[in-house]
Amino acid sequence: MTTIIQILLFSLIIIFLHELGHYLVIKILRIPIYGVGIASRPVPHFYIRYKWPKNISTHCFVILSGSLTTLIGFFVLYVFIDHPIMNLVCIAYYIQFIGETNPFFSDYVFASVIYNNKITEFRPGTEDVYRLQIKKYMFSSAWYIHFTLWCILTLFLIKHMNLQNV
Repeated sequence: MTTIIQILLFSLIIIFLHELGHYLVIKILRIPIYGVGIASRPVPHFYIRYKWPKNISTHCFVILSGSLTTLIGFFVLYVFIDHPIMNLVCIAYYIQFIGETNPFFSDYVFASVIYNNKITEFRPGTEDVYRLQIKKYMFSSAWYIHFTLWCILTLFLIKHMNLQNV
């Protein structure tokens, strides 16, 4: 039971660092932030509400900066830390990678929708247009490619999880 609590704690830290990656990039780019919090729909998640950059590439970079932070954190810990607890940290990172690359609700879905549809703003009252674009993405050929790659990644990470000492 202690091991599961440790993995959950590490997962929360990784999620915090993921959101911190978004936050730092938004601050570096001097983009106004409207709010930070926890939303409950469609699944519980942390969020940062900010003014959407007009430049689509910049906006996609902001969206994907959380995943970049997760990857950097993983590689830094994996390369430089040699401690027995690292097995649990790796399991938490693997769970995070599976979660944050999923084809149903992830930063990759949002970046793809924004980039492919050239969406430059999100104002109150335009939520339906954005949601419609996400629905169009679901089960499209791009979505099936995303889903296939995600399944391969998930199987690879599960195969490499060391659950013997958990």
